[in-house]
Parts: sequence; structure tokens; C-alpha cells
Amino acid sequence: YRLSLNKGNDILKLSDEIELSTQYMYIQKLRYIDRLDYVFDVPRSLYEYYVPKMTIQPILENAIYHGVKEKAEKGIIEITGRDMGDYMEFTIADNGRGIDPETLKRLQDSICSIGDEIHPRHESFGLYSVNRRIRLLYGEPYGLTVDSRLGEYTIVRMTLPKSTNNGGIS
Repeated sequence: YRLSLNKGNDILKLSDEIELSTQYMYIQKLRYIDRLDYVFDVPRSLYEYYVPKMTIQPILENAIYHGVKEKAEKGIIEITGRDMGDYMEFTIADNGRGIDPETLKRLQDSICSIGDEIHPRHESFGLYSVNRRIRLLYGEPYGLTVDSRLGEYTIVRMTLPKSTNNGGIS
């Protein structure tokens, strides 16, 4: 709770976002003890950079509730971070139920649409709002993409700049 409030700041160090997400997954693992496992693979060299708060957790929540929760066997969620030079790339991959091609297309379109600001109609409001916040803060080359195969997996890729300060955003 303390981490999620972040003293009113909207930007925090990646280390804090990873800690918040790890604690969230720990709680979910307790809840779905026989049905969920997770792995974080984020290099500590990225921990010094700043990211918008609550960017990873909503994606994890989607992976649980729309992916692995519906599986008969144990679901696995892998969170991977990579240093891409001027930017960072994170993947949140699950081996859940996946998304059919028609729904995936609608999801991809809705995430990237500007939409009706008062009454947005989106396949995933969580993914839409994370993507929108990233694009508002950093511009078009950054944000989310989604790939999936029905019955096999879903992968959400998040691209963020390597920012060494909170940019005065609070």
C-alpha cells in the first residue's frame, strides 16, 4: 500500500515498481497456490530508471484473470526486462488460455485508439489506460503491444525510455 501511494508521485524508480509487482504476485500465488507460478527476470542495472507507477501490475492482473486463472493446469507468468540501449523493453508472458484472432485484433485496436475520453469502449481498460499514460508521458514510440495464440499464450510488450529522473512529474 505504501509503495502504491508513492508519496503522491506518478513516477517512481523501476526497483519500486518491481517490488510492488512482486508483492502483488506473492499475494496472488497464495490465493492460487496450486494454479499459479511466476518468474521475474529483470536486470538490476535497469532498477535505477524511472517509470510510471502501476504499469506492470495491471498487466499482471490481466494475465491472471484472463489467462492462467482459466487454465486447468498450472499457469506460469514470466516478467522479463531487457536493456535495449536507449530504451527498456518488458514482456509479461503467460501460458494461459490465449486470445482468439478476432478478439486480439479488437484488443490491439482499442489499446492504441484515442477513443471517447468520457465513455471509452475498450476490450481492456487496464491495458488501454497503461498504454495511454505511457504515450502521454513519453510519446508515440513507447507503449504496449499484445500478441497471443488461442490456447497457448499471451505476451504483452511494454517499451519505456530510460529515464534517470521523474521529469518533474508528480
